Amino acid sequence: MKRIKSTSKKILSILLTVIILVCIAPINVISVFAATFDQINADSVFLKQQPNTVTCTLVATANMMRRYSMLRGDSNWSSITESKARSYAWISGEGLRGTFTYSDTSNSIANISVTCTSLSTGSSNTSTLIDVLARHPEGVVIYNGIHAVLLTDYTNGVFYCNDPDDLQPVGRVNVSRAYSVNVTNATKYWYVTSQSVSLGATDTSKPSVLMNKNVSTIWNDMDFSFNAEGATSVHLYIYKGTEKYFEGEFSPTDTYTRQFGQTGHYSCYLVAHNASGDIESDWLGFDIVEKPKITVGEEKTNLWEDVSFDLSAPNAYKTIFTIYYNYGAEVYFTGEFSSSTKYTRQFGKAGQYSCCLTAFYQDGTTIESDWQSFVVEESKCKIIGNIYSFENEEEISISITGMEDSIAIKNIVIDENTTAYSILDIETGEYILKASKANHVTREYSVTVGEEDVELDIQLNLIGDINGDGKVNTLDVARANAHARSVSSLSDYDFACADINGDGKVNTLDVARMNAHTRGVTTL
Repeated sequence: MKRIKSTSKKILSILLTVIILVCIAPINVISVFAATFDQINADSVFLKQQPNTVTCTLVATANMMRRYSMLRGDSNWSSITESKARSYAWISGEGLRGTFTYSDTSNSIANISVTCTSLSTGSSNTSTLIDVLARHPEGVVIYNGIHAVLLTDYTNGVFYCNDPDDLQPVGRVNVSRAYSVNVTNATKYWYVTSQSVSLGATDTSKPSVLMNKNVSTIWNDMDFSFNAEGATSVHLYIYKGTEKYFEGEFSPTDTYTRQFGQTGHYSCYLVAHNASGDIESDWLGFDIVEKPKITVGEEKTNLWEDVSFDLSAPNAYKTIFTIYYNYGAEVYFTGEFSSSTKYTRQFGKAGQYSCCLTAFYQDGTTIESDWQSFVVEESKCKIIGNIYSFENEEEISISITGMEDSIAIKNIVIDENTTAYSILDIETGEYILKASKANHVTREYSVTVGEEDVELDIQLNLIGDINGDGKVNTLDVARANAHARSVSSLSDYDFACADINGDGKVNTLDVARMNAHTRGVTTL
């Protein structure tokens, strides 16, 4: 009995020792549960930062910790929010801490430790981040001093990320679609330093549909490829907005090509059929857009005159507009613009030009417009100025004739009392400019056009209005009477205004008609 009792005591002592060791030993065991690639990349996993905030690093890190928590087997991973992470990770006025530990015992979230490491920027970042992602399936947060994203994975030679910016696409996308930051310009990254986690096996039985592009132009081929091994057949469904656009049956591993003649946002998914039932793939979205367009305001212009370009590329997040000189031999101008804008510039060099608009879309697609050509010629001069007259309801006619051949080469009509006018493309030479208007005295000017523009203001007076004040009154009668009595003389345009009957003289007949007009007996 003593022996048995002694043995029992030894066994009990060993059990107590084990229990004590278990109680005091650090808990480093990862749950047998592990989330799959598809699960940690579901859209619902990723939080978005609030509009007009600067918490991109905080939200991206919260998303990283949510994925880590899923891979660790925490059932309450969704309890990790920007608000809860803020108290652990954020310093007001400074930003995300370089090192911190997140813990939420109320939701059974054990310690998640995060730290920050610098990057050198440039191409060397690529190999560094590929290696880091291989050890951190939960992802890493990269930051370039302006914006931060969660780098989710490196798959088939492509980096993918989630951008927390509220204006950027939801879910996992190509890192080229992120705002501002990319792999080569990142200056630092945050990663989880707690015990490593691993991905669970992906459910390969789920069918998938792939597209050769996410953005295409109308009437261009869109290629769809299907993968549903083990299925007997698959159905492809395409929707335009909320309306079904197409439905078709295909073999489990097949391809399908079609063109879309309407612009808009489309989405598609695949349903695999077999004896066990139907399984749906994830939905994929794509956009059909108009090909980028350029409309040139003038296909032929002169030096230093405005040429306007209407640039249009709806759905693009930016465009690059390039102008080439001398039939494309050299780049004359290149600039970045928004998706739709108007650009105006002058050209100081004559010659043949061509231009092209390249549109960039969020999925990394680039599409070029058709090329447009235009010609810039050596400048010709112009005659410009203001015209002053009276009685607005009447039109003004302007004509220019060459002094040598007296052929009218320009005629314009202006219907305002005071207005600016311009006569373009005038060759070097001597001209007579004639301006006329009903109830006014026609006026002629001699104009010499050389290498520079000519500025010429035109004044048209009413018949009998010698002083050009817009009225025929006693002042005008007095001047005409003085000329008729040889007290003083009128010349040039003043003389023409006083010659009421147009006989080439200013005499008592003209004075009498002007006097009758001023007294309201007759009108001129």
